[in-house]
Amino acid sequence: MDYLISIIIPIYNIEKYIEQCVNSVLEQSYKNFEIILVDDGSKDTSGDICDKYCRLDDRVKVIHKENGGLSSARNTGIKAAKGDYIAFIDGDDYWDDKEFLNCAVECLNEFNADLINFGLKKYYEETDIMQNSKYIFDRSLIDVEDKKKTLDYLISNNLYISSACTKLIKREIIINNNLFFKEGIFSEDIDWSARLLIYSKKIDVINKSPYIYRQRAKSITHTLKKKNIEHVINNIENSISYVPKDCDLKNEYMGYIAYQYLTLMIVQNYIDEKLPKKIRDKIKDLKFLLRYDLNNKVHKFRLIEKYLGFGTLNFIVKIYAKMRRG
Repeated sequence: MDYLISIIIPIYNIEKYIEQCVNSVLEQSYKNFEIILVDDGSKDTSGDICDKYCRLDDRVKVIHKENGGLSSARNTGIKAAKGDYIAFIDGDDYWDDKEFLNCAVECLNEFNADLINFGLKKYYEETDIMQNSKYIFDRSLIDVEDKKKTLDYLISNNLYISSACTKLIKREIIINNNLFFKEGIFSEDIDWSARLLIYSKKIDVINKSPYIYRQRAKSITHTLKKKNIEHVINNIENSISYVPKDCDLKNEYMGYIAYQYLTLMIVQNYIDEKLPKKIRDKIKDLKFLLRYDLNNKVHKFRLIEKYLGFGTLNFIVKIYAKMRRG
C-alpha cells in the first residue's frame, strides 16, 4: 500500500537549521508524504523560509500561528495532517537516512502496525561530534501480534523512549484516542508516550537510527530549573494514573514509567538551585516504581535502594550524575 505519511515540523526562531531539516525529508527515496511546517510565531526569518519551501514543493504546507510552544505547534500539525501515519521532527533536528521512510512503509505493508519505533543519534553542535546510536532493534525478538512479548523486549532494553520523534504513528490512533500533547508543560513527551503505549495494539520496530537529535548549549534540556523537575514529577504521576487496573500489561506499562523515574533521579542533580523539601519528598514517595524493574538499570537502582536505603541510592546517583555531566 502506498501510505501517505504526514511529517509535522514545529518551527520557532531556528532560521539556521530549517533547510537541513526540511531537505532531509524532501530527499527521502519514498515520495508519498506531506510536510506540515508549523511556524509558532517566529520573530526571525523562519516563517519566510517556510513559505519558500511551500512555493517550491506542493507537498509542503505552512501554518503560521501565534507562539504557543512545542506542544501547541505539534497539536496544530496533527489537526491539519491528512496522512495515514504521522511522524514528528523538531525543526532544529533532521533525518540522516534517505531510505528511512521507504523502510518504514515496507514494515507497514507487512504488519500494518499502529506504531513503529526507531532510534536516534545525538549530534553535539559545539564539538561537531556525532554520537553512535545506543538503539539497536532486533526485529526477530518481537511479535507485532503479541504486545506483551514486544513490550517485554522494548522496555527491558529501553527501546521505547519518551520521545515523539522516534515513532511513526497511525493517525487514527492519535485522533480516536485524543492523543494530543498537553500544552504549557515541560517534558510533555513522557505523558504522551505513556498514553500512546497503552492505546497502540500492534507495535513494530525498525533497526535504524535516522533521527539526528541536535544538542545545543541553549536548548531547554541544557537549562534545567526547578519547574522542569516539578513537571517531570507531574508527568510521571499522570502516567501512573493512565495504567488500567489489573491489566495484563501493567508490569510493562509501569516498567516504562519506572525508567522515567530513574531519569528523574539523575536529572534532579543537573539544576543549580536546591530543590525544596516538598519536591524531594515527592521524588522519594515515587520510589515504589523501582519494583517494576524489567529494565536492568532500574533493577540495579532497586537493589541499591532495597539493601542500602534510599539515602545511599540518592548519594550514588548524585555522584553518577556529576561524572556523567563532566
